[in-house]
Amino acid sequence: MNSVKHKAGSRRGSFLYGVIGALLIGVSGAYFLHRYPIRIPVSADAEKAASFVLKNDGAQVTLLVDTSVIRQNWAHKTLSRADFSYGWTNVLQQEFGYFDIREISAVDSASLAEYRIVVYSESALKGLAETPAMTKQLVEYVSAGGMAVLDYPSNEIIDWFGLASKKNRDERQRLSRLELGLFLGKDLNARADGGIPDSLPVFSTIRNYGSVASGASIEIQSNSCFEYFNYGAGGMLLTKWDFGRWVTLTQQGLPDENLNTVNRYADLGHSDKLEANDLVADSSYLNSVYPWVDIVEKTLGNLIAAKTFAPRWHTTPGASSGIFMMTHDDEALGDVGAWMNVYESQFGYTSTSFLMPSEKLSSAGVSAVTSNGGEVGLHWNRFDRDDKASLETLGIGRWRPLVRRRNLSSQIAWLDSLDVKTSYNRNHYFLWDKDPYRLFRNLNAAGFTMDYSYGPDLNDKGYLFGSAFPFYPLDDNGASFELTETPVTWGENFNGADSAWIARLLENNASDYHGVINALYHNNTFAWAPDYSIYESWRLSYELAQGSRHVMYTASQLEQFITARSTSPINWEIDSESVEVYCDATQPDLALIVPMLDLYRPTISIHDAGMSLSEVSVIVDSVSVMDSAYWRIVFPKGKYLLSFERSSTSREEGG
Repeated sequence: MNSVKHKAGSRRGSFLYGVIGALLIGVSGAYFLHRYPIRIPVSADAEKAASFVLKNDGAQVTLLVDTSVIRQNWAHKTLSRADFSYGWTNVLQQEFGYFDIREISAVDSASLAEYRIVVYSESALKGLAETPAMTKQLVEYVSAGGMAVLDYPSNEIIDWFGLASKKNRDERQRLSRLELGLFLGKDLNARADGGIPDSLPVFSTIRNYGSVASGASIEIQSNSCFEYFNYGAGGMLLTKWDFGRWVTLTQQGLPDENLNTVNRYADLGHSDKLEANDLVADSSYLNSVYPWVDIVEKTLGNLIAAKTFAPRWHTTPGASSGIFMMTHDDEALGDVGAWMNVYESQFGYTSTSFLMPSEKLSSAGVSAVTSNGGEVGLHWNRFDRDDKASLETLGIGRWRPLVRRRNLSSQIAWLDSLDVKTSYNRNHYFLWDKDPYRLFRNLNAAGFTMDYSYGPDLNDKGYLFGSAFPFYPLDDNGASFELTETPVTWGENFNGADSAWIARLLENNASDYHGVINALYHNNTFAWAPDYSIYESWRLSYELAQGSRHVMYTASQLEQFITARSTSPINWEIDSESVEVYCDATQPDLALIVPMLDLYRPTISIHDAGMSLSEVSVIVDSVSVMDSAYWRIVFPKGKYLLSFERSSTSREEGG
């Protein structure tokens, strides 16, 4: 009996010890999983391809495209066969603001005649070459007084118009050295005799190049940049290289032949990851104070204005000379990172802060940014490694046995939990995919409207992508995304971006380019590298921007300005004695610029019924764009009618 009891007690004891052991193992396992959670895979971010935008808004400037040709060429998924017709949207967005985009097949002679300036893109020229009726339309359009811009036309098209034949050679107008000098800006006369350099360091990809590493200079002395021809009562301006392609592959970056990002500049110290600067088309751009794309685009705009009357919205608002943006990246510093915004607000400055997911950041930290005049964007962390700021723990209560990297949707949800709604992004470390188009497809699917992920990291400064004005990236289907990219111009004092360099950058922008200068200062830089010169350049950059008449913009203000330029109508009528311009400024401080050639000072009347000129404040002054003189008329919001009388000495009379 005792033996039976002993066995039963032994079984109960063993069971109890087993339960205790299991509990200890379970608690230890739970603690271990809490301390070292299991990593689970993250779901892929949604992608949404760009779509072709066509618009017929009644503008008098239009871009003609053939989307079927564009799709066909991009279907090969090789760079040399791709069609960059939609790169012209960025040219027209910067230079005119308000313009149409039409299918060439949808335009007949009557509708073409409504336009003052027509750009025939690469794809449109193919349709032109294959359809005699379209060629006839162009002949009639230019002969009647229109201005046609042809993107790198073939020799066959040139021959059809007799532009190179002996009969018309005397009417061929070669661009003067003064006009070609518009490429150079005011301080680029590098030769000892003060003359124009023989060539420009502008990367040019041609239609059927063999190697993506090959580059060519656009020659100045041989005048192979642009060519203009009188034709009937109008004119034709020919780009002498593949202009839409060059603009896109300089602004957006140059991938390899198979449309992949390559580690082009691994010697800069970031060989473990792909960054935006790996897309830079030419190494000479890595430290450049010259926005080469803007220079060439503005040269084109000035040439058009020199040959035909072409009013357009200026690239900067009001009487300002440029736009200055201060931006900050939060590297998981959390609530205390708002110190820069708090400090800036004491001096009346504003900025845009890109925030990273972190347990250190709360609604209070976000409020500290926004209540001090700052705006908020996402600092999208795309690292695959176990970066605490980018990891999301999963479980019940405080027990979190699972962990996964936050994808884009999760990081957006994290911002939502802090009552932050934003459509602005900047990649952490400017990190890039092998597929350089995926970033924009991800942002497009998530509803973002502006990105700031292009520009120099720790080893570069300046206009790496040749542009100081927001541009619309293209997808690998040839279509344009409806979100803009604004490149960073410098970060902290990296690679010599000190106050003297910043002053030179702002002064050049104020006098010639009139673009967006986008500065980056991290809120934890002073913990990384405590250096008074960084503090000084941060403070002085605001003062230098104000001293050079730059207006301070946040991300939302820049977006509103871009939208207003593209949705505010401009139309004009020309007769032998005068020109009348109608414009509808959809927001205050839009500035209309009109070439001074052959024109007196404008007279202005109010187009809206019931208003008088005394009720509004209209500023009329002059502005120089790459050494070309324009009237600048700054309006309050409203509709206006401007009259310009022709000078007694006109171009047609030899003046």
